[in-house]
Amino acid sequence: MTSNYSPVLPVDYKDDHGIKEFIAEFFRISDDPEKNEAWVDFYHDNGTFVLNNTTSQGREDIRKARSAMWDQVAERKHEVEKAVPARFPCPKGEDCLDLTLFGKVHQTLKSGDTRSVDWVSHGRLKRQGGSNDRWQFAYYRVYLV
Repeated sequence: MTSNYSPVLPVDYKDDHGIKEFIAEFFRISDDPEKNEAWVDFYHDNGTFVLNNTTSQGREDIRKARSAMWDQVAERKHEVEKAVPARFPCPKGEDCLDLTLFGKVHQTLKSGDTRSVDWVSHGRLKRQGGSNDRWQFAYYRVYLV
């Protein structure tokens, strides 16, 4: 199974604000079943994670969703093909960035079957303390296609 965590950004996007590194680390951790807490740390305390039609709100719900993602999966590798970051107005004192990602995930199930699924996701990233803090998801939704 191969993985590629470094997406292509738009050609006219000059400053990635550490986005490529954030994405690469998020998906490296996402593909490791032993890294549940590290994965949850990518979300704000009151963040939202949506997968399919299941919404998880807050760190405890997100932690449960993360654990459930591995119930039937033995191995998972993401390919992150493209990232489209965009700036929209955000509340005063916050540094925000919207992010749309395109990719594919390859999975080996515990049954031995394999599957590959295309996905698109949308996230809203925030840095509460400004540009020196690390990015975290305030909202992240994954669409499997």
